[in-house]
Amino acid sequence: MSKNKINLLSLLLFIPLLSFSQYFEGGAVAGLSASQVDGDTYSGFNKLGILAGGWVRRMFTYSVGGQLEVRYIMKGAYESENIDDAYLYRLALHYADIPILINFHYRERVLFEIGLSPGVPGLSQGR
Repeated sequence: MSKNKINLLSLLLFIPLLSFSQYFEGGAVAGLSASQVDGDTYSGFNKLGILAGGWVRRMFTYSVGGQLEVRYIMKGAYESENIDDAYLYRLALHYADIPILINFHYRERVLFEIGLSPGVPGLSQGR
């Protein structure tokens, strides 16, 4: 390799070390979701679902930041009259949620969040 190419390659490799980069935090979300479907004539949070995803946060000031999440969430309804009855109602809805949040850190362990959570429905199964 010529000396000019080595100098150029060295310069391209070491410039990012001298520049200021942005600071992002990230994490994972996992848990259970209890949901109720409006208008199905059944009441109660009888359907447990899975919630899983990840998030990334960027602090704008010491106490205010923005957060973006991508989550899979399973919602639906379930009803069985009794064990001896053959009647069973089950509705499973699979969603991809993309919450866009503003965070406000009040104290070290107190965090308030506000934002929108658009959801995109996927496949549904009902019986």
